Amino acid sequence: MSENHQIKNNIVFIVGRGRSGTTLLAKMLNQHDGLYFPHEGLFIINLVGKFGKMTFTSDADYSMFTKNLFLDIRMSRWFRSPDELMNALLSERPLTFSEVCRCVYRTSAKSIMGKEKLIWIGDKNPHYSLCLPELRAVFPDAKFIVLTRDFRSNIRSFLSVPFDLDSPYGLAARWVSFNTRLLAFMNQHPAACFHVKMEDLVSNSSDELRKICAFLGVSFDASLLSPKPLPNEEPLDWHGGLHKAVDASKAEATADVTPEWESFCQAKCSQIAERLGYEINSNSTSKKSLMAELEYWKGMHLTWIEKRMDKLPYQVRLYVKNNYLKSRNAFTENELSRSERHQQEL
Repeated sequence: MSENHQIKNNIVFIVGRGRSGTTLLAKMLNQHDGLYFPHEGLFIINLVGKFGKMTFTSDADYSMFTKNLFLDIRMSRWFRSPDELMNALLSERPLTFSEVCRCVYRTSAKSIMGKEKLIWIGDKNPHYSLCLPELRAVFPDAKFIVLTRDFRSNIRSFLSVPFDLDSPYGLAARWVSFNTRLLAFMNQHPAACFHVKMEDLVSNSSDELRKICAFLGVSFDASLLSPKPLPNEEPLDWHGGLHKAVDASKAEATADVTPEWESFCQAKCSQIAERLGYEINSNSTSKKSLMAELEYWKGMHLTWIEKRMDKLPYQVRLYVKNNYLKSRNAFTENELSRSERHQQEL
C-alpha cells in the first residue's frame, strides 16, 4: 500500500437546483490551487449500488470498476486516458468504495489540471440535491455548499434552455421538491452545510467567496473572481456566459415574469422561499387553474421519477441518461468520439 493511500482528502459537494449558480461557483473555486471540481458527472450515485459495499482486493476489481465508470459518456471528460485511473488505482490499492472515489477525484485533478497538492476534492451536480443522505453515507465527513435561487428567476432561466420542463407551473414544483430537500438537510446537518444565495454570489462575489473559503478553511485569492473553463472543456450553449465577467443582472428575480404564472408559483413556492430568505409579494393573489395544477403535478411526478431512476440497473439507467443528453446536444462530436475511444481502450 502506497503512502498516497493514507491521504484522506476532504470532500465537498456543491448542491442546488439546476440554474442556481452551481456551475459558476465550481468554476470560481477551481481557480484555487488547493481545490478541484471536475466536469459534471454522477459516478458516485451511479456506482454505489454495485460497488458501495465491496472490498477491493484484486486487479480485476479495479478493472471492473473502471470499465463501469467509463460507460457514462460524461466521465470521458475527467481523464485524458482511462489508463491514468487504472494505474492510480493499482498504485494506491484503495480498499473501500469511498477510498476508490477519492482516488478518482485525485487522478482527474492531476490529469486535467495538473493539481497534485489538494486541500479539498469537490463535485457539483444538481441531481445530488435528491441524493444527500446517500452522499453522506459514503462520505460522513463531507461538507456541502448549498446554492439557492429565487424561484421566479430560476423558473425564468429554465424556460430559456432546451432541457427539463417547459411549463412554469411544472418548474415551480421542481423548485419546491429540490429546495425542500435542501432545506431539510441543512436543518439536520447545520455544521456540514453552508448556504449561498446565487443573488449574493453574483452581486457581491468577493464577500461571498471569502465566506466560502472560511467555511472550507482555505485562503481567499482574487483569482477566484475570474472563473475559467477547465483545460479540456467545450462549453455548452447554456453555459456560454460563465467565463465572462460576473453579471449581477442574471440573478434578478422579476425580469420577464408574467403575472399569470407568478401568482400561482408564489402560492406554491412562498413557504420554502421565505424560509430560504427570499421576499414574497404579499399583494399577489393566486387564481385557481386546473391546467396549472396538472402541470404542477407533472413537475412533482418528474422529480419522483428522476429519484427512482437511481434504483434502475446501472446500464439501463445509463442508456436512458446518455441518450437523453445526446438528444439535448449536451455532448460535442469530439466528446462522443473520445468516450468511444476510452471504452475501446478498456
